[in-house]
Amino acid sequence: MVKNIQHNMKNTILLYLICSFLLACKKEIKSDKTFDNSNLLTTKNTLSKEVLRGKTSEELRILRNEIFAKKGYVFKDSSLKKYFSNKKWYTPNKDAEIILTDAEKKDIELITSIEKELKPFELPKGYKMLDSIVFDYDNDQILDVIQLVKNIESNYFEQYIFIYLTQTKKLQKIDLGLDDEFDQTYAHINKKDNMFQFEYTLPGTGVFNYEYNFKYNSEIKNFQLCSYVSSSRIMFGHISKEYNLLNGTYEVTKEASTIDNPDIITTKNLGKQESKLITLDLIDGKLSTYLDYIGDEFYEERYSDYDDEFIDCREVIIQKLALDFEYGTNNYLGDYSIFKNQIKNFIQSINSNKLLKSSENSYSKNYTLHRDWDLNYIKEDNCLDELFITFNTKKNSFTIQINNCAHVFEDGKVIHASEQSIIFEYKIERNCTYKYDKTNGAG
Repeated sequence: MVKNIQHNMKNTILLYLICSFLLACKKEIKSDKTFDNSNLLTTKNTLSKEVLRGKTSEELRILRNEIFAKKGYVFKDSSLKKYFSNKKWYTPNKDAEIILTDAEKKDIELITSIEKELKPFELPKGYKMLDSIVFDYDNDQILDVIQLVKNIESNYFEQYIFIYLTQTKKLQKIDLGLDDEFDQTYAHINKKDNMFQFEYTLPGTGVFNYEYNFKYNSEIKNFQLCSYVSSSRIMFGHISKEYNLLNGTYEVTKEASTIDNPDIITTKNLGKQESKLITLDLIDGKLSTYLDYIGDEFYEERYSDYDDEFIDCREVIIQKLALDFEYGTNNYLGDYSIFKNQIKNFIQSINSNKLLKSSENSYSKNYTLHRDWDLNYIKEDNCLDELFITFNTKKNSFTIQINNCAHVFEDGKVIHASEQSIIFEYKIERNCTYKYDKTNGAG
C-alpha cells in the first residue's frame, strides 16, 4: 500500500515537472511579426522594384542578408542569427568563403536602392525643426518630407524650408528671406488636400497674414505656386485678397463699417494679372512684394508718407514695373516680346531720383538691340537704340518708348539708316496702379 502511494506520488511529480518544462518552453517562444511572416519574399523569387516596394525596411534587410546566409555566413547580429538559425537550409560556417555571382550582386544593389528610398530624412546639423509634413507629393508611392526649420547656429534670424522628394533624392533648401525685422514672425507649413501650404503672420496692430499654396508639378519636378492669399485689418474692418496664379484672376474682399454706419458692408472686386510659372525656390521678399502689389487698385490709399501726404506715384510705378517684368507675362507686348529682356533691364536700371528731378519727367538709356529689322535686306543693327520712360502727370499716363535704329546695307555698304519707334502706352489708376492701354508705332 505504502509502495503504491510512493509510486503514484513519483508519477505525479514527474508529470508536474514535464508540464512545467513544456510551459516554460512555450513562454520562451515569442512571436516576431517580421521573422514569422509567412508572406515574406525570399530571394528564390524574381526581384524587381515593383515587388520590393511596399516591403518594410526590416523585410528588405532580411532579403538582402538571405543571400549571404545561403553561403554559410555567420551573423553577429542576434536578430539575424536567430532568424536564419530556424531555417533548415542554413548551415553557418565561419570558414566559408563568400563569393557573390553577378546576379546576386545585382539583387543586393536593387534591394539596397529600395532601402535608401525608405531611409527617413535626417535634419542637417545646426537646424531646429519648427514644423513638418510627410506626404507622397511626387506620387512615387514613397513618402516625401517637407520641414520648416530655423538655423540655431546663426546670430541672425534665419528660417528655411527643407524639401526632400524621394523621386529626385535631393534636398532642396529654400531661404524664406525673413530677416531680423521679422524675428517675431509666426510661420508654419500645412498639408492642404494634395497641396503644400506655407503661411506666416506679421503681428502688430495691422496683423498681416500671408499664405502660399503650392502643388507638385510632375513635368518640372518642382512645386508650383497655385494661389496666394493675404489679409489684414483696416480702419473699421478687414480686407483680404485671393490670387489664382493658374488663371490669373484675383478677388479683393473688403468687410468694414464706416464712421457713420456701424453695420458691416461686404464688397468684392475682381481683377486679372497673368504671371509666369513661379516655383517654390523663387520665394523671397521681392516675390512677396510683387504678389502684394496685385489688387492695389481696390485697397485703401497705401502710399502716404509720415505726414499723410501721398508720395509721387512715379517711383512706385517704376518699382511695380520692374516686378511685373520679373514675374508677369506681359503678353500685351505681342510681336515685340523680343525686346522684353531689354525693357526689363532698362526698367531695373532706372535712376528714380534722376527721373523725379527731370523737368521732362523722362529717363532714357542707350542700347544696341542686335536684330534683323522689318525689311529682309537689313542684316545688321549697328546703330545705338534708345529706351525712354516718360510720365504725363496731367493726363495720369506714361509711356515706354523704343527708338530703334538700324543701318541698311547694300553691296556691303551702308546706304542709309532706318529708324522706327515703338510706344507702349499706360494709364495711371487709383493707388499708384497702372493698366496697359495700347501700342503705337512711328518711323
